[in-house]
Amino acid sequence: MSFSIDAAIAYMYQLQRAGVTYSMDGSRVGTDGTADCSGAVYAALRAGGMPSAGYVLNTESMHAWLLANGWKQVANDSDWNAQRGDVFIWGKLGDSSGAGGHTGIFIDGQNIIHCNYAHNGVSINNHDAYWYADGEPYFYAYRYEGTQTPVQQQPTDSNVITALGGYNSVWADGYQHQSTHNKFTYQSQWRSYGIMPINGLPYYNLGGDEWLGQYATTLAGVCQINYVPGYGIMAVNKNGKQITGSNSKFKAGTSWKAAKYLASVKGQWCYQVSSTEFIPIRYAVGCGAKY
Repeated sequence: MSFSIDAAIAYMYQLQRAGVTYSMDGSRVGTDGTADCSGAVYAALRAGGMPSAGYVLNTESMHAWLLANGWKQVANDSDWNAQRGDVFIWGKLGDSSGAGGHTGIFIDGQNIIHCNYAHNGVSINNHDAYWYADGEPYFYAYRYEGTQTPVQQQPTDSNVITALGGYNSVWADGYQHQSTHNKFTYQSQWRSYGIMPINGLPYYNLGGDEWLGQYATTLAGVCQINYVPGYGIMAVNKNGKQITGSNSKFKAGTSWKAAKYLASVKGQWCYQVSSTEFIPIRYAVGCGAKY
């Protein structure tokens, strides 16, 4: 089975752009202009390549379908390190049908895209804030364990980044440029002139004093190597010393899961890609350099 979580999330954005409204009484998957939480997630995962269940799932039946198709339960009313693509389901199994449950997909470690009554459609919200506001319901989380169809590729211009949509840019002090999310639409592309930390998080400079968080792009959570095609770069250790032979591993165009926050290593900002390996930001897509 070929599956892409990015394609699934893209379908959720498609429902949002189409102006789908919330209803548990219509198609539930957006085909009639309405959807509910579980119908939207089911349709999105189907768009990503998951097999048909034969009917539109709800928050009760979704558990078994996920587990039968390559997903692993990573949280059962317990803390977990959420990541892009995780599916959450609120409401204790057995009591979550109808309005008793809710579900959506994480677009990064903190934020979710979901079809909901409060916004009468698909919206992006901070998961924990929304969970608290909803009365801290019992919850589960699932993560796809199978092979995913790769969709992130080295861009033609390695200093062009692609927005996920729904986020504002900020000033260098971290304050938001209000309403700029209207221009940073899904899959819109923007030139980056450099990377710097704002409150520890990596941000791309879009010119002047406008910065877009890496979490708001298709590179959320990863460091993609920007270097001469066919060649690799040298990672450094926590003491700033180059790691011999690491250039055979960190080739141009490869992507590596990175820690949430940038690390300062002997005066240079780096992505931490393992407990012992750090990639200087000057070698990351969006750094502004051309090799």
